Amino acid sequence: MVLRHKGRGWLLIMAAVIGAQFIAAWPAGAGSMVTLRQSDLEKVFMNMLPTGSRTKSYLPGIERRLSHFRARPAVVKVLSGPLTYRLLSKSGNDTGLRQEMEVAIMAADRKEVRVSMSADVELWGDVVCAARNLSRNTILRAADLDTMRRNITMLGPDVITDPAQAAGLQLKTTMRPGSVFFKRLLKRPMIVKRGDMVTIVVHSGALVVRAAGRIDMAGALGDMVMVKNLMSRKKIYARIVNAHEVEAVY
Repeated sequence: MVLRHKGRGWLLIMAAVIGAQFIAAWPAGAGSMVTLRQSDLEKVFMNMLPTGSRTKSYLPGIERRLSHFRARPAVVKVLSGPLTYRLLSKSGNDTGLRQEMEVAIMAADRKEVRVSMSADVELWGDVVCAARNLSRNTILRAADLDTMRRNITMLGPDVITDPAQAAGLQLKTTMRPGSVFFKRLLKRPMIVKRGDMVTIVVHSGALVVRAAGRIDMAGALGDMVMVKNLMSRKKIYARIVNAHEVEAVY
């Protein structure tokens, strides 16, 4: 090609051509860049974590918290605008503890940035604790119970989360203030013991018969126990209604 134009006019033409090429190479609708820092990447990490029964969703008010979070790269720069996230790989125990994953972050320009992230995932929730020193065989009252927010990641499914689940039950062991209650540490209190005198109630249609009896074994409310009928001298099984009355079962 023969160039016929020289001087300042030619320079202006060349500048216009180069400028047009630069604009064509820049993504359509491109805007400013946005920086994703640790707090932003932590939110991405949390949103990509699994949910379900293995994360103690059977307990009310569960909250997940991160500790020892690490991202590689630590800072990500992407085009501003809507972002999409895709989980590429994941390892770890769904019940909490150490979690690792690789996530692809994609902006409007369709360019992916891969980020490797890891953290310890702790599960926090409200649990019932001892409000004071409690001795063995104490029958729990509302004043003995307190509710606290605790790390429950390593606690079993029998942890007590509602004071109503513990009130009225009897301790199998001593407890110090702040100790967490578990169902395995509690039992129904024995309301009758061997030798106690009770009234045996027998229902036969509309007829109700009562007789004096003596308990032959200890039991809690609702338990079936052996009772001796002091009138017939026979032993029968009866259900404990309260500390003074049992209902005969035939």
